[in-house]
Amino acid sequence: MARDRTFLYQGEQQNLSGDAIIELFTINLSTAIGGSGDQPIHFCNWEETNGTFVKFAGDEYAPIPYQSSGFAISNEGVLPNPQLTMSNVALVPTALANQYKDLLGTQVIRTRVLAKHLDNGSDPDVNAKWPDETWFIQRKVAENKLFITWELSTPFDLDGVTIPKRRAKFVANPLQ
Repeated sequence: MARDRTFLYQGEQQNLSGDAIIELFTINLSTAIGGSGDQPIHFCNWEETNGTFVKFAGDEYAPIPYQSSGFAISNEGVLPNPQLTMSNVALVPTALANQYKDLLGTQVIRTRVLAKHLDNGSDPDVNAKWPDETWFIQRKVAENKLFITWELSTPFDLDGVTIPKRRAKFVANPLQ
């Protein structure tokens, strides 16, 4: 079995006392345009956690209504471009988008863990989780008073990147 714990967790999900999968997001503001050493934003789904803050690996995740889609990764075809739609609670996401140039290029880490393995769960374990997924905000899709939607891309999505990025001077004999 690979390092992926999917089969182990699916087995736990199929028993009579199945545990909820909690999706945790971290937006790393230090990778944002204009961001330098800013604190990351940690949030989780309002519905999954019944509107309560959760802790995992010592970090506290705020409950925010959001919807995520398109995270399925396949080894065939085009790389996925999932979307993350956040509720514009107190206009905080809009303020972040205005301050950090729509958060373009900002790193987003998606962590999935069973509720029982949260710091306040019945069996706390920071290592019992699915592998973290790293994404980058590619573009802002929509924004209004109620929500803001971003399209994410993988680190391997290289639209507009040319190789080599700089020219190298060829020297036939470097000792001359």
